[in-house]
Amino acid sequence: MSFSQFILVVNAGSIFILIIFALLLLIATKFKGQYGYAAAIIALTTVPAYLYNICRSEMWYGLAEWFSPLAFSVNALLMPLLWMFVKHNFDKSYRFGWKQFPHFLPAVILFIGYCIYYFLLFPDERLSEMVYENSGKDGLLGTINSVVIFTQMFSYFTAIFIYLFRVRRYVGDHFSLADWNRKLWIFKFIVLIASFFVIVFVCYILWPRTDTWLLQILNVSVMSYLMYGSIVNSQTAQLEDVSLKEIVRSDKNSQEDLSRLKEYAAAAQQYLISSEAYLKPDFSIKDLSRATGISANNLSKAINSTLNRNFFELINKMRCEKAKTLLRDYQKSKLTMDAIALQCGFNSRFTLNSSFKRYEGTSPYQWLKGVLQ
Repeated sequence: MSFSQFILVVNAGSIFILIIFALLLLIATKFKGQYGYAAAIIALTTVPAYLYNICRSEMWYGLAEWFSPLAFSVNALLMPLLWMFVKHNFDKSYRFGWKQFPHFLPAVILFIGYCIYYFLLFPDERLSEMVYENSGKDGLLGTINSVVIFTQMFSYFTAIFIYLFRVRRYVGDHFSLADWNRKLWIFKFIVLIASFFVIVFVCYILWPRTDTWLLQILNVSVMSYLMYGSIVNSQTAQLEDVSLKEIVRSDKNSQEDLSRLKEYAAAAQQYLISSEAYLKPDFSIKDLSRATGISANNLSKAINSTLNRNFFELINKMRCEKAKTLLRDYQKSKLTMDAIALQCGFNSRFTLNSSFKRYEGTSPYQWLKGVLQ
């Protein structure tokens, strides 16, 4: 097998696996699951470059020329999208908007620059001449692209790991044990990609042509990890979502365990209602544990098994009930939605809106209109 045939097989196989796995994960999660989003990010930012590699190795220069602006720019979206993916998972108030546009500027500039270079400045030059006869490598554009990508990876991975280090304690304090287990895979996912990045960086320095096959194999490994993690997480979620009737056993020990968990849940609810501690934005399950004298692990089990929700869902439901009380006096108090959100323990009106829609099926404003009618 020649080197060009090897490149063809690796890139074509990678494209097939990435697309199929990404579609399966998106469909399995109904286009809402985090595994599906992560898979889509990997596939969308890499497949165009692999198509370009196939065209180049097969000497389809005309087709490769049309692929090149997209191939040399879309991969600059990988790190910004990973950063936004991580932020969105741990910051409930994080929203996509115009403020995030600067993250996409490198990709936009690369795309426009390559289009000008290929189709305006040198419209008559063969791609084979520009690519293969320029230092025997990817030419000027490939070098620029590599510099941009490696700079992004160093800067974004640094920012991501600093952010994850800061939120790790917050997640442990503010999410239930079940939620923490569901979030843990994101840490492993980022570490895996960062490790592969180090491998690719070292290999690229030693032999630049590894960019035509090594990264593809590693990305397939990342996608396989996402597929495996999705299956395992789904099975874990099914076990966690078992109904109370299925938890109850006929043996005496299980009945005693269930009775104790009910007592823990009742004590937790009583404390939350009487103290209104849930109105504190930074109130955590560890704070509840200290106040009730019940371990955080037992509280998490009690709330999940007897109330069919986790700690975070429990206090957000209570915050929504408090918000309904304040909304009824909306005209008298003249409070803004931001003020109501803060008084109820939410970080912003966006988190109030998302929680309210989840539990009431409508926005606070629409709910208020229905009450006033």
